[in-house]
Amino acid sequence: MNTSAIQQRKKIEIFRLTPALKMDQLKDRCDDILNNIIYFNKKYPPVKMDLNNLWSMDPYDRSWRFGLHSLKVLEYLLDGYSTFSDERYLSKAIELLWDWEKYNFLESQSEMAWHDHSTALRLIIICKIFESWKLNFCDLKGINRFVSLVEGHWEKLVDPEFYMERHNHGMDQDIALLVSTVVFNDLPKAYEWRQIATKRLEKQLEHLFGEDGSYFEHSPDYIYLLVERLFNVLRFINDNDIKQNSDLEEILNKSLVFLTFILQPDGQVCPIGDSEMNHVTLDKLGSDSNDMLKYLNYVVSGGKSGEEPTELDAIFPNGGYAALRNKWEYDKDTIQAIFLSSFHSRTHKHHDDLSFTIFGHGQPLLVDSGKYNYVYNSPERKYVVSTKAHNTVVVDNENTVISRNNIGKSGLTSSYLDKNFSFVSGTHCLYPGVIHQRLFLYLKPYDFIIIDYLQGYKIHSFEQNFHLAPSVNCINENNNITGYINEKPIISLRQLHKKNDTTINLVKGVKDPLIGWVSPRYSIFEPTFCASYRQNGSEGHFATQVSLNPLNELNVKLSWEDDILNITWENNSLKIIIATHKIYLFLNDKFLNLNYIEHSKIKEAIIEQRNYEYREKYRSERNRRLRYFEELETLKKELEK
Repeated sequence: MNTSAIQQRKKIEIFRLTPALKMDQLKDRCDDILNNIIYFNKKYPPVKMDLNNLWSMDPYDRSWRFGLHSLKVLEYLLDGYSTFSDERYLSKAIELLWDWEKYNFLESQSEMAWHDHSTALRLIIICKIFESWKLNFCDLKGINRFVSLVEGHWEKLVDPEFYMERHNHGMDQDIALLVSTVVFNDLPKAYEWRQIATKRLEKQLEHLFGEDGSYFEHSPDYIYLLVERLFNVLRFINDNDIKQNSDLEEILNKSLVFLTFILQPDGQVCPIGDSEMNHVTLDKLGSDSNDMLKYLNYVVSGGKSGEEPTELDAIFPNGGYAALRNKWEYDKDTIQAIFLSSFHSRTHKHHDDLSFTIFGHGQPLLVDSGKYNYVYNSPERKYVVSTKAHNTVVVDNENTVISRNNIGKSGLTSSYLDKNFSFVSGTHCLYPGVIHQRLFLYLKPYDFIIIDYLQGYKIHSFEQNFHLAPSVNCINENNNITGYINEKPIISLRQLHKKNDTTINLVKGVKDPLIGWVSPRYSIFEPTFCASYRQNGSEGHFATQVSLNPLNELNVKLSWEDDILNITWENNSLKIIIATHKIYLFLNDKFLNLNYIEHSKIKEAIIEQRNYEYREKYRSERNRRLRYFEELETLKKELEK
């Protein structure tokens, strides 16, 4: 590479990986790093760097180690150099980069040095350091050192064994390869590997995003992160005249609609799956005058700017989400429910199929468990991903089986969306020999009916769980559960279909075993009330009314005979027929045209589950015969002796 040409080339602007800081905060952060104090974010307190053992430091957890080896913190030093013209900041960034190279290139004692994601993000930081370094400090020896470092990263990223297909980490690998082949355009393999990056990125987008804009990795927080990244990639592609086949603008448009509906009315991410309850800000995505952001802007600003969406409810069948509301204007009477069921991959997947959340009275009321952190073996992490930590039904006190063989055996199956009454159904076959169907009814504005129909082949224990927000205090009066905030009743739960053996339990913050806990934010584990309804039998039948107006809840009546339910409230009568593969609704004797969602895997799984008993009997008999023949062979050998 020609030193003079590199210096004269216009600086390539590369998007941020860390949040921008105000000037006073930036200077403090840079000065801390000069003094060997490293700080990533509010999740972790500052750490004094041990320069003799920096890259093996382990003060907190694997996420901290990941942050260290991604080198993202060096971006602040580059900002400080650009803002304050203080060469010490750039020198420190280069010093730490070469120190990382000395102890980790291409072998390292830390598992995070060549982690699939840290490698990608680090390469982007290396490119950003190079673009600042080359302007004033460029020399042939330094160029060769950067080239060696970059080519080593390229070799990793193009390796099919290292590449993460169908994964957001793989998307960042593609982006890093794309960016670095633009910055180091003169290297012999730059064009070839840029082609690999663009083709892979196109496939990743197909695998990560549904046609309806939903995100396939089971955690809405990640679509916010990925939309931010894709906005930046779109600008980078346009600024550098890169040819690519994916319609990024269309993907972004659809994804922003999904994010608009899935956000809580207060503008925070609902902590579903591996999401944290954080506020969404538009400054990461671009100007709030951008027409693509008009609906999201309305929610984030509380209706002060942007444009109100035209529909109240939305279903995203590809991703397995339904978002239901009574209105878009945000005040204490705004209510939103999210109902979810899908199994696309094991990435960020919790045992949360057919779970739901409800927001009302200005806050979350029925909540998801959150992610806690990524220390996978900790009791808290194991709990928050478990079935019993979600608002769904637990069978035999076990988790659903989310092996790869069960991918596709969960999803939303039908819907009817209206301004006064909305209905969504879902099915999963993730328990051996059990079919779980859930019907989710929203009688607007304040009442919900959650109906669970479980079919097994033997006697099971079925437990329907509801997790209240930590701010809600609950009491059980005559088997009706009421939740209070500041002694004001704001939510109630009661069973409409009362089987004789149904038992009710209300607990909070139990430690052994863990039950009644949530994690709305990173590494926060809060006790909360969990209401449980339990039945035993070969079938489970639950019908629970949840009212956000407990002092004046709807008078709902329900009868359930075989596969037919009749529900009445006010002047309405609803008949529900639960057929093998479809649900049929009649509202006030009028047939409702439901939107049916086809799932070939669920249909196959239902047939498999209905034959499960016979397979189990055959397997048991076969094992009995094998044991019998083994015993005969053993006896025969003993007699021969």
